[in-house]
Amino acid sequence: MEQSSNTPPSLLDRLNRWAGQSVMLKMATISILALLLLIPLMRVQNLVYERQQRKQQVVEEISDSWSGTQGIAAPALVIPYVTYTKVDNEMKQQQHQMMVLPETLEVEGDMTTEKRARSLFEVVLYTTDLTFEGNFVLPDFQDIANVPDRQVQWDRAYLTFSLSDKNGITSTPTIDWGGEVLAFGPGENVLVGSGMTLPEPSGVNPYEGYFSKESYYSSGFKVASPLPADRTASIPFRFNLDIRGSGELALIPMGKETTFKLTSPWPSPSFAGEYIPTERQISEDGFTAEWKVSYLNRGFPQYSNDFIKQHTLESSLFGVRLVEPVDGYVQTERSVKYGILIIALTFLSFFLMEVISKKRIHPFQYILVGVALVVFYTLLVAISEHVIFGWAYLISAAATITLITFYISAVLKSAKLTFTQGAGLAIIYTFIFVILRLEDYSLLAGSVGLFLLVAILMVLTRRVNWYRHLENPSQPVST
Repeated sequence: MEQSSNTPPSLLDRLNRWAGQSVMLKMATISILALLLLIPLMRVQNLVYERQQRKQQVVEEISDSWSGTQGIAAPALVIPYVTYTKVDNEMKQQQHQMMVLPETLEVEGDMTTEKRARSLFEVVLYTTDLTFEGNFVLPDFQDIANVPDRQVQWDRAYLTFSLSDKNGITSTPTIDWGGEVLAFGPGENVLVGSGMTLPEPSGVNPYEGYFSKESYYSSGFKVASPLPADRTASIPFRFNLDIRGSGELALIPMGKETTFKLTSPWPSPSFAGEYIPTERQISEDGFTAEWKVSYLNRGFPQYSNDFIKQHTLESSLFGVRLVEPVDGYVQTERSVKYGILIIALTFLSFFLMEVISKKRIHPFQYILVGVALVVFYTLLVAISEHVIFGWAYLISAAATITLITFYISAVLKSAKLTFTQGAGLAIIYTFIFVILRLEDYSLLAGSVGLFLLVAILMVLTRRVNWYRHLENPSQPVST
């Protein structure tokens, strides 16, 4: 006997009908799916980080064969002297060194740059011709150290300078010392206290926003420097230093008054350290920068007994970092952070399409669309290693939009709705790209864009009856 058509639906039938028509359940399902997609997004972030680490490894390998970041502390005049201390009725002699820094120091540099490639990665290398010019004034030991002149070993005085990576020396540096030409030779690094251990050089890290201070002053050079009989005379000096390095060039303001002028064809410098340039010009053809630093601004004195401590030298470090104009990994990493926003906006547009047009989209279809949105980022990482980021983003976005639009056309079965959905995706990806480009104004652009989006959503849904809009699936909702 057949069941009468007037038989009321069972509880299971009512639950199925409610599940198919419940707006809240559909919204909750979509939200859960969006949150679950954060898991593959995190894996993409790990992928970007791994590629960054691989690039960093290549940078260090090339830097080891060329030269690493360069920091220069030059020059200093070292004058040995002795003191006597009475111990158990016996006079003990102690050896000391007085570090004398230049009265004036003018440094001019001309930096040329090049790129070296290995595998998929490029490293910025440079060669710099530096000229140091200034003068020394000999100290009065009786006044500054209470040491009589007879205990000062004037004949053992020598000049020294320190460099972070001795592999960067391209020729033997010579100095014009009061009219006499002297050649520097290797020597111990006397600018840093002997009781301190310097860490191993860490190489170049283009993803950090500060100087890598650990390895500066690790190599020393010196030359014996005869002093004039007139201890009050000013001793002029001039020497050239041709060095090569990678990533960064930094200087310690050794002079009582230090001036540093640097020119380079590199179009995207980043001035870092304790002092910013007093004058600078940056264009597509390169940059010119000039620093002026007084001894009143630095953390160490003009005369120092025995050593200048490492931390005091670090406190006065300044210079320039050669950054990539557009680093693909940095841009990709930023774009991945907006991944949840793209997924949320895409799912929201699909949900509104369901509400307004009465076209049903199954949760499984949401999952496939979400996977396509995540794959966009793997495409972006891979393509950006071969072309510039802008083109990589365009290619990846176009492929993703085409794929999703083609897939959703079979669901919506409407050319108008399909075009609307595709245009919406294009607007979303364009909006994110604009935010990525407007680094300084990204917050403003993002806030205005989201405000306009909320306004559009309010206009589109202002007449939607959220309680009854699914009761009659064949009747579209008026908006």
